Amino acid sequence: MKSSLLKFWILSVVLLLAMPIVASSQSFYTSLKAGYGFSLSGVDNNTTMFLSSYENNGGSHLRTEEFSFGEGFNFGMDFGYNIVEYFAVEIGLSYLPEKSFLTKKQYSETNKFEVVSSGQMFIINPSLVLSAGDKLFIPFLKLGVAFGIGNMEFTHKSSVNRNTLETSGGTPTGITGAFGMEIKFQENLSFFIQANSLSMSYLPANGEITQYYVNGSNILPNLTYRDKNLRLTNNFLYYEDPSPDPNKAREVIWMSFPYDSFGFSVGVKYRF
Repeated sequence: MKSSLLKFWILSVVLLLAMPIVASSQSFYTSLKAGYGFSLSGVDNNTTMFLSSYENNGGSHLRTEEFSFGEGFNFGMDFGYNIVEYFAVEIGLSYLPEKSFLTKKQYSETNKFEVVSSGQMFIINPSLVLSAGDKLFIPFLKLGVAFGIGNMEFTHKSSVNRNTLETSGGTPTGITGAFGMEIKFQENLSFFIQANSLSMSYLPANGEITQYYVNGSNILPNLTYRDKNLRLTNNFLYYEDPSPDPNKAREVIWMSFPYDSFGFSVGVKYRF
């Protein structure tokens, strides 16, 4: 996850350093914002075989749960240019902090397991911005696309083993929308509040097992490259290879995880 964080902040610093060079009039602006997103759709953990259970009169009661990695707090910054007074192009950078979901299944007191799924996402968001209104109150509408840089991690625990799979790669894409109100309280400085939505899912490209314990013993050093490394896909032709190459990653079926959300953000905007 550190490599994605480094890429995000390098891009942010480059854009910040470039702004004084190009910002020669009030057509350019930048903003900082923070918000919270509520899940629009989620993974049904019955589908992924991540089941939740609790004891009820001596039996095992199963229930499905849904979760979306798009819910929760988010932070970001925007850089824009007004082509004309009420029309602008904008690029946004957003960070969805790491969040985790715990799911469980219990067959008996000695036969149970749990899965901790965690993920974070950095989003690059080019948008078109339409605005109207007077000089003090300025309503606006944004429509854009989203490109993500993400990581996910899955830790499986049972009474006898524990293993961790870290995933990376892949380029999630989606669409975004927002509408809100900007309120100017100085010539170059304003406050805004907006409702925003994100529709995006993430299918990682690669996976690596970074922990593997059986009965408390670390067996990771005993695994081959093929045992530890995965190529993740949602569509492939399965066949039993009689002589698999131990030095190549194995291909496994995987699923996309949703980052859909609808929420609200507040922020400040500065016009150069």
